[in-house]
Amino acid sequence: MPFYEVSMITRSLSKADLVKALTRAGNTLLDHGAVIEKVESLGHRDLPYKRLAKQTNEPVYASNFFLFKAHMSREARQKTKSILTHDLDTLRMTAATANGNHAIDDPVVVKVQSASPIEETTLFEELYQMECFRTGEFYLKSGQMTPIYIDLRRIMSSPRVLRMAAQAMCDKLVAKNIKFDYVVGVPYAALPLATLVSDILNTPMLMKRKEAKAYGTKQLIEGVYQPGKTVLLVEDVVTSGESIRETAEAIRKESLKVTDAIAVLDRQQGASANLAEDKLNFMSFLTMEGILDGLITKNEMTEERKHQIIEHLAKPF
Repeated sequence: MPFYEVSMITRSLSKADLVKALTRAGNTLLDHGAVIEKVESLGHRDLPYKRLAKQTNEPVYASNFFLFKAHMSREARQKTKSILTHDLDTLRMTAATANGNHAIDDPVVVKVQSASPIEETTLFEELYQMECFRTGEFYLKSGQMTPIYIDLRRIMSSPRVLRMAAQAMCDKLVAKNIKFDYVVGVPYAALPLATLVSDILNTPMLMKRKEAKAYGTKQLIEGVYQPGKTVLLVEDVVTSGESIRETAEAIRKESLKVTDAIAVLDRQQGASANLAEDKLNFMSFLTMEGILDGLITKNEMTEERKHQIIEHLAKPF
């Protein structure tokens, strides 16, 4: 039979309840024909991202991690995973095949157990390879001419890079301990990113339309929400912050709070100051200056040209 490493993350439990949860898990595996070779405790540790407890829906930030090493059929793997996933004391359960060194190969398990923050240089390199940075003469939505254009719509064609960008924002949100109840992508380019942020952080997503539908429910905000709750706004690239401000204004009219917004990249053209006037805390993972520095390392730009571009972008528009 195939050899699997079954990763199990429980709620924070008393010793007695923890023993019961592990016994249930072990018996479930044995009942389906598994041969358990070893059970390891990986300790009580902080979760890389907030999760919600079943029934109570309360946020959980730390949990018990365990690893069952067992031989079982693929059919047994599917059945036991389904059963254990629905156990009220289990936050997450995954079963992955192991290599000769018994190292976990499942990327989902790796992410949960040993997630490390994504580096700015790592994401820059991926965006560079996807040709997201273009120099020349381009015009923005505002009508302003810009000598550099950041085209992050390209990353939707690469699920891996798209998820990396979303993950980078999640890392920053967790590091800054930003609290919110819903995720909303600024329509419409940021919707793929917002969807992944919602999934990674296990936080409900809402969708704000550019205009209310003229048919059906005629709603401007789609999704299930409670007035008084807090929304996080997600954007791909931000220039002045006007699109974020307009989105926040519409959401606030629906009796929801908006206090924070995050983007993959800030062009550093006044967004932070502009949004602060509307009581919005704005943050980004990458900055225009960082992108220009990256292009210098690629020998695609000189220091002199960098300063010329920064001076140009600082002009009022």
